[in-house]
Amino acid sequence: MGSAAVAEIIYRGGTILTVVDDRPTVEAIAVAGGRIIATGSEDHVMRTEGDATEVVDLAGKTLLPAFLDAHGHYINALTVANQVNLYAPPAGPGTDPDAIVAELLKFKEEKKVPAGELIQAYGYDENVMPGNLLNRDHLDAAFPDNPVIVGHVSMHGGVLNSLALAKYGISAETETPPGGVIVRKQGANEPYGLIMETAYLPVFAALPKPTLEQEAPFSTAGQGLYGECGITLAHEGATHAADLKVCSGPPPPAPTSSISSPIRS
Repeated sequence: MGSAAVAEIIYRGGTILTVVDDRPTVEAIAVAGGRIIATGSEDHVMRTEGDATEVVDLAGKTLLPAFLDAHGHYINALTVANQVNLYAPPAGPGTDPDAIVAELLKFKEEKKVPAGELIQAYGYDENVMPGNLLNRDHLDAAFPDNPVIVGHVSMHGGVLNSLALAKYGISAETETPPGGVIVRKQGANEPYGLIMETAYLPVFAALPKPTLEQEAPFSTAGQGLYGECGITLAHEGATHAADLKVCSGPPPPAPTSSISSPIRS
């Protein structure tokens, strides 16, 4: 760091983790131009403060380095960013079926979803509501005119209401495939909503994908989801050729000069 370096932002007042063995924590950190320019004691870092420096008081919270996604499916974020978050607390409001239905109804009203249009959600975790699991009856009562799919937290299944089950051809006559799960109503063969693993694959494959016009704004929204979680590098673990075009975007324009712009490593 040069002696004339001035911080744009200084973080102080909390636990700042460095992930460096010989100095795992510091009291403060200074950033300028997207780079860390100083770390260490608060007295040392505050020497980089200038007239326009923003000083952020962490108020005892912990500041972590960014995370790198080692196994993910970024392309799914394009649609998930436009669905209802039903994770269990603290990541979402999914405490029980009533809370899930309330969030879905709120989403339908805010987005003005018309009758007949599919409503999708993600993050359902039955482990936080033993004995009171979400089923098609909960969803049917609130959504008689919309197919609804509440995606499981594993992303390997979901709970479907009657219209969604009919839309994707799942009925009492549907046989459970090897490696799949179709939860049935007690004492009957009628599906009760939860479809998992190989039984869910045909549903997943038939879900609507973003149109060409939607890809760019949906990708921006998907990146926002990663950013909210502190993830700065996303991974796509099952890339198809068409998806790769969406993730990477159009090729950059040809340079207008033989002089290259400086690139920070």
